[in-house]
Amino acid sequence: MTYPFFKEVQIPGQFCSQPLRINFYGGITTFLGPNGSGKSQVLRKLKEQFGVTAFNRKVRLLTAGRLSQLENYRSNYDGTRGINYELASFGGANLREYRHQSESAIGDFHTLSIRTDIQIKVSERLSTLFNRNMIIEWDSGDLKVKFSTIGGEPYSSAREASGLLQLVTILTALYDNEVSVLLLDEPEISLHPQLQSFLFQEIKRVAGNPTDTSKKMVVLATHSTEFLDILMPEDLTKIVFFESTLSKPKQIEPQTSELQNRKVRELLTRLGQAHKSAFFSSRPLLVEGPSDVLICNALNQHLGLFLEAAGSQLVPVIGKGELPVVVKLFRLIGKKPVVLTDLDTLADHITFLDIFSSNEELVEKIQEMGHSDIISFSRSINTDFKLAIDNYWDILLPIAEKHSYWINRDTSKEEIIAKKRAGMAVLLNMPSEDIKKLQNGEVLYGIKKRLISLFDTLELAGCFILRKGTIENYYQTVTDVITGKPNAAVEEIQYLLTQSKEQISDVYSDIVRGLKYAASTNEIDEVKLVSSYLLAIVAPVLGSIDEQVTDDELQFTARKYVGEIASIFKLTRLNINQTPVIRVDLNSEILEIAGFPIDFPKGTNPIDIVKNILN
Repeated sequence: MTYPFFKEVQIPGQFCSQPLRINFYGGITTFLGPNGSGKSQVLRKLKEQFGVTAFNRKVRLLTAGRLSQLENYRSNYDGTRGINYELASFGGANLREYRHQSESAIGDFHTLSIRTDIQIKVSERLSTLFNRNMIIEWDSGDLKVKFSTIGGEPYSSAREASGLLQLVTILTALYDNEVSVLLLDEPEISLHPQLQSFLFQEIKRVAGNPTDTSKKMVVLATHSTEFLDILMPEDLTKIVFFESTLSKPKQIEPQTSELQNRKVRELLTRLGQAHKSAFFSSRPLLVEGPSDVLICNALNQHLGLFLEAAGSQLVPVIGKGELPVVVKLFRLIGKKPVVLTDLDTLADHITFLDIFSSNEELVEKIQEMGHSDIISFSRSINTDFKLAIDNYWDILLPIAEKHSYWINRDTSKEEIIAKKRAGMAVLLNMPSEDIKKLQNGEVLYGIKKRLISLFDTLELAGCFILRKGTIENYYQTVTDVITGKPNAAVEEIQYLLTQSKEQISDVYSDIVRGLKYAASTNEIDEVKLVSSYLLAIVAPVLGSIDEQVTDDELQFTARKYVGEIASIFKLTRLNINQTPVIRVDLNSEILEIAGFPIDFPKGTNPIDIVKNILN
């Protein structure tokens, strides 16, 4: 069997319980996706599909918990025992025959005990990288592994750094030519980026066609960009993109037409680390440059939007002309890119919008508005806008000349470019009533309304345009940003972090809408859960309160209803204006929720009280 070939797996309860086809186009196949998306389960199913042997050699799976046995000796894993490093061992000689079935380091250390050639290869790398010697020995029938610094005293493997042990385990499995297929889960565990890069180079050395006994097929599941090697579009076919266990992973076919696109090929040749990181996100947020990244990151943190937790990733795209290419590339691999771009992107080239023409929400909205598609809708608005600029520029100039698009215009280029940019910014941001007061104001106001309608509609498709111009036009404290844009962004961030969420959300509204769309998740809300627990306690207790009940009895009753969760509340029985009252205080030093203590008079509705106080 040679490349390409495929294996089909089916996992009950995952990927809608549908069969999943994994295509193998080369020596390395990579699974990418967030935690819990099913990568490890597919690796295990592939092991079952390949069986014990493939290509007349062994099949091996190394799980993410491959060092778990050593934790028995190097950690107080259950809180009840001491630590005895010297007892660390890897079992008796009877385990040798099972070393390829083993999914942990046990199998690899037994391989090292009988394969001196592999031991030499691994030892040489330990010596070079870590200044370490490795000693394999038997003690009372058990395999023991020790290490030492060059010239130092030997010590137990349980004392060694996890990263070094991970490297020994994986390198041994890689160099073992008795293995034809190696399934490797999270090779990056405990390794810093430079060692991850080194390990990937070693993986590439041995990966190939397993019909060659010096090569093996490697399938790895990873969260690290260091294990991505994307130089040509064809490399994308060797990646399987996982999103969740609710949908089947996506893999690109080699014959996909987009892979032949010249701009896609050029982009991949200079793919930066930021773009690679976005391969792990479900909604990459494309912005134009470093300043946009800095401001967006600050807003994300200040407003508690949790972009990363929602599966989003900020990706700076250098050059407006590359935005359509990058959007197509991410869509090709099953992502849903969100665009946050400057106003001049649209003012210069209305054709930029064509990449959103197939968005279902956008199509539906456009048709509800009485238009056939976004292309004709946007071209119509753009035609009327350009006509307005030609006819009424003298009216707009006194205002437009104050905008950075006009002040910083490139005089070597056609003046119409700066006119369209500054004119569009004026129409979008000048108060409607002031526009109407201008000569031919009703015509200009009509253009403004249509532009806003277009921009609002585009946001349904994840296209957010900075209506003030560039990110710098939103700054509140910095005015001179011609030199040192990143420095100006840092200065602005220092200011915005001192402002309230409401103020910042208003000033940066266009950007905030884009961030919220990319995050598309609920904010972390501890109040909601605490309110639920509070009502579960108070509602049943309040109806039965009498003059004899004690505080301890209230606490005991609360525990009956919600168990140990009741310990986060302190209940006190009071009499206020001759009315029995339960006062509830928050009994926690880490939950920061305003409004406590809360009084619940007998006969009142606790739901209303909680809603009014904790909402």
